[in-house]
Amino acid sequence: MQVLLSYIGEQLKSASVTYVAKDIYKGVLRILLILHHDFPEFVAENHFQFCTVIPTHCSQLRNLVLSAYPSSFQKLPDPFRDGLKIDRLEEMSKAPKITADIVTPLQDAMIKAPVDNALRNFNTADVAIQQISEVIYNPPARDTGLFFNPINVNTVLLEALVLYIGQSAVSSSAQKPGTASFSNSPALGFLEKLVNTLRPEARYYLLSAIVNQLRYPNSHTHFFSFAILNIFGSETAAQHETHIREQIIRVLLERLIVHRPHPWGLIITLQELLQNGNYSFFRLPFIQAAPEVWRSYNYLVHRA
Repeated sequence: MQVLLSYIGEQLKSASVTYVAKDIYKGVLRILLILHHDFPEFVAENHFQFCTVIPTHCSQLRNLVLSAYPSSFQKLPDPFRDGLKIDRLEEMSKAPKITADIVTPLQDAMIKAPVDNALRNFNTADVAIQQISEVIYNPPARDTGLFFNPINVNTVLLEALVLYIGQSAVSSSAQKPGTASFSNSPALGFLEKLVNTLRPEARYYLLSAIVNQLRYPNSHTHFFSFAILNIFGSETAAQHETHIREQIIRVLLERLIVHRPHPWGLIITLQELLQNGNYSFFRLPFIQAAPEVWRSYNYLVHRA
């Protein structure tokens, strides 16, 4: 499946996709739909491996992977239900099963030790981020994106790093369930510092990796939804913070403009951004400058 997804991703990078590539894409989509329906655990447990080979521009394939949830869930909670409090859902305290090895990429890049130090002692975060940046900006092999534009960051390492930070946050708050337990989490502070420090391209892929963890109800979805909302912030943003907010909106919108299914955690996070007045979503300068953005959000979220 990894080879197949990687192959079709390469075929879809061209400015003019061939008819053969379109037919292959339809076949891959149908195979993934069958796996999503009949073997959802396989898709959900291997989401990390699949997301690392699906190009960023293949949003529908990625959504299909991220919307899979174990068959133990008869039905997911309705994200549009009035008064839904996700922190009160029992499932939000349970960690998802993940088959991926996310430690080896960090060890190979020699950043696991500084990351562990930063997660234990936030005062060492600057040192860790400097080492992370050196590795992130110098990938061993440069991949390409849409139209074969070069990607100048190590996206696989970013995916592994984000998931590793999330697992640390969930593990440390296991004895203190609830949203409040994440507020003073070193992992949250470290993630925020990464978002504020990395260059725009690296930050985009970092935010994409975070949004990749907004899946079915589980502790990872809980943490990363809280993290993305916390990073988005509720105060009047400075110019730098405004750029971060624009990138968050871009990443979320890219996941919504494709056909269903849309991951449950993505919808929940968007609902909170749109409906919670503390985020002043509709008063943001870049939203007011492009009203079609929030119109699209309203249409797509309610359609989902």
